[in-house]
Amino acid sequence: MRFSILLGIIMSIPFCANRMYADSGTEVRDTIYSVGEATELSILLNPSNITVSVKDVDGTGEDYYYKTGIARKNRAGDTSMTVSRNVSGLTIVEVDRKSVEISYTNSNREEYTLTYDIPDAENRFVKAYTGWSGNDISISLGRKGKSKWSLVSTGLGMGWATPVDRHPDFHTSMGHSMEWTWLSVLGVRWSLGPHSLTAGLGIYWRNYSLDKNSYFNKENGQLQIESFSENMYKRKSRLQTFSLELPLLYSLKFGRQRRFGMDVGPVVNFNTGANIKTQYREGDTDYSVTTHGIKQRPVTVDAIGVIRWEALGLYVRYSPLNVLRNSAGLDFKSFSTGIMFMF
Repeated sequence: MRFSILLGIIMSIPFCANRMYADSGTEVRDTIYSVGEATELSILLNPSNITVSVKDVDGTGEDYYYKTGIARKNRAGDTSMTVSRNVSGLTIVEVDRKSVEISYTNSNREEYTLTYDIPDAENRFVKAYTGWSGNDISISLGRKGKSKWSLVSTGLGMGWATPVDRHPDFHTSMGHSMEWTWLSVLGVRWSLGPHSLTAGLGIYWRNYSLDKNSYFNKENGQLQIESFSENMYKRKSRLQTFSLELPLLYSLKFGRQRRFGMDVGPVVNFNTGANIKTQYREGDTDYSVTTHGIKQRPVTVDAIGVIRWEALGLYVRYSPLNVLRNSAGLDFKSFSTGIMFMF
């Protein structure tokens, strides 16, 4: 009898302890994120979920995202957003898996603690990840201290090219002398705070269009510029080059929230193709003549500079080497300017 009573008392101890713990109101606090400084903290609330975004974590250029709530969209109810800039001492804590507590100090050294109930906490989802704050396509390869390695795809550009130091008869139509580039179809970037170096492999097309009075012609292995006859209409003639390019760019972000940036560096071009194309109408017949093998210089080096805001930039590009070989008989260098996306 004594043994049975003692056994019952021992078995009841965990139950009593659990009741005492539950009744004590002790919170279970799970710190899911903590950071020393960030340029911006934004909190988006709606009846379905809570979304927290942290920009430029500790000056690394990385962002942090946290979202929790229910998958279905509930259109009823209000949506609100809170944005604080230049915060410090930021922590995000889940309390009893039922609410989110966000604590931080703002730029005026005022301390805040905000608490939000998680919608449908028993059936909610949670997403949390870090990402690069730039507007290019990037995949993190890892970090070492405050520096970071990433795979990137960046630098879509469209511009207008014009020849410089050119042949006297080389009268171009700059409005129709277009160029297109994708600086880094695939590249590698090393970044440290506002500084970064990017190397990659890209593609580059350039067109040099003559005015409507003249056309390119290849004769005896050399290029010449000749005049259209008066009975030719719808006249146009252009010289095109295609290159595989290897850029090495240094980038610096600056200004408020580092939204401005500049990029400078050399670009090595492997000029794998070039041709001239002339089109015109004579009588009722349309003619189009394309000629390859125009002796482009196989390797050239350009200098490029970009000034940008967020993902949009303006660039200038200069080719100090002749586009064609000396044996082509048509010496000229190239200068271009245009707009560029994805940085």
